[in-house]
Amino acid sequence: MLNLTLIRKLRIQQELTQTEMAKQLGLKTCSTYTRMENGNTKIKADDLEKIAQVLKTDIAALFEPTHQSASKNSKPVVKVQHDR
Repeated sequence: MLNLTLIRKLRIQQELTQTEMAKQLGLKTCSTYTRMENGNTKIKADDLEKIAQVLKTDIAALFEPTHQSASKNSKPVVKVQHDR
């Protein structure tokens, strides 16, 4: 899942306003970028690539890591295929 909080944090760390981000991304209005950053509009792949470039990071870094939840007592599932 895309980490919008991290995108905002990186933008602020680089002292970029939402208006400046919108200009860097070639967007017509700041409100378009604001909706993207707030999660109200889906971010297209090409816009995401531009965001990563402006924020000087890899696209992969903008995503939350996925964790597989496994309880301590759970056992791995092994599938056995029988030949007939």
